Amino acid sequence: MGQREAGGGKSTFAQTVVGRLASRGWVGASGHCPEVDGAPTGWAWREMLQQLGVPPAQASAGGLDTTFDIARQLADACRADASAPGTVLVLDDAHRADGATLQVLRIEARARRKQALALSRGLGDHDLELTALTCWRAPVIWTIRRQRTADAELITAMTDALDHATGVQRVYLLVCAVFELDGIDDRLAIELAAQAVETAGRCDDPEALCAAWNARVYTALGPDAAADLPAFADEFARAAQASGILAYQAAAHFFSFLARAADTDLPGAAAEVQLGLRTASSGRAGELVVVLSAFSAVLEVLGGDIDRAEHEYRELAGRLAAAGALNAAEIGLVGEMVIGWFRGSLAHLVEPLALVVDAAPAMVTWAYVVALLDAGDVERARPSRKTPCR
Repeated sequence: MGQREAGGGKSTFAQTVVGRLASRGWVGASGHCPEVDGAPTGWAWREMLQQLGVPPAQASAGGLDTTFDIARQLADACRADASAPGTVLVLDDAHRADGATLQVLRIEARARRKQALALSRGLGDHDLELTALTCWRAPVIWTIRRQRTADAELITAMTDALDHATGVQRVYLLVCAVFELDGIDDRLAIELAAQAVETAGRCDDPEALCAAWNARVYTALGPDAAADLPAFADEFARAAQASGILAYQAAAHFFSFLARAADTDLPGAAAEVQLGLRTASSGRAGELVVVLSAFSAVLEVLGGDIDRAEHEYRELAGRLAAAGALNAAEIGLVGEMVIGWFRGSLAHLVEPLALVVDAAPAMVTWAYVVALLDAGDVERARPSRKTPCR
């Protein structure tokens, strides 16, 4: 994924790569995320499907209703020409992508990484294997996969590769492992993040140091390392500032915002929001801008305007979904919990919370018990309260 400011030559470079690969027999396709509103969801992928020979009727809005459909059609189209040495897809102007386009991008990226991993193993090339495992090089403020859904094959490959990875490659391998283990094995994620910072400190690579501190501060969002959030956020901010990399600076402001908000330093938190919005010009800027804007909902709650806060939380969930955030529905539920708490009842959230408890019992047990009690269902609340909370 190329990251530069507008006019920096990303599109020209991508088209040059496609042209050269096509001259060697590769199949190539490109799609542009539209500047105008009203285009069918996933439009850029539909453009690629048509270039890859999928009939227009199948690539129309009526024929592809979900991100799964689009991803499946892309996979089928990429396998269609068995004689081609490979397929290259170019998603242009991704900063304008809608939620469906970003969801498909994530699906495709994971699929292609697994293909690259299998190929490198087949060749017995450890360097290629490490390249496949460490291909995630963007700042992270949000989960990069569906919460509580482990990719066991990838996690095993990463932990096995740590035996022979050194230097900057080891830093990125540790960082990628942290984000894969998030919500799966938080204690191991914390340990690996600490190793990443230690290893990066011995390397003369500012970007790798930023990536390591990004992983370290990310682990402090959980309860096991929450006390370290302010210190880690400050270290990340220093590394990002020294690197001059805007994407990491924006992410650092986000974590500093969280640390100051947790310390009830509202003026400091508001200042970090503004700095974060000012530097969010690349990477996962769409999600960053949306999440930082959630601060307005928090302020409405603290100010006592619950109706306005409810509106802000609903808008937030919608914007997260449009930005392609994987957990937009969960954030929407959190907003409903906040509003319900201040209004004095969670009874209307019994069923949504039950779905979360079924998938991850330790996450919201206390809220589920309160919702059952508010609904007058004491019998169901009794066994639920025995489930460990954290």
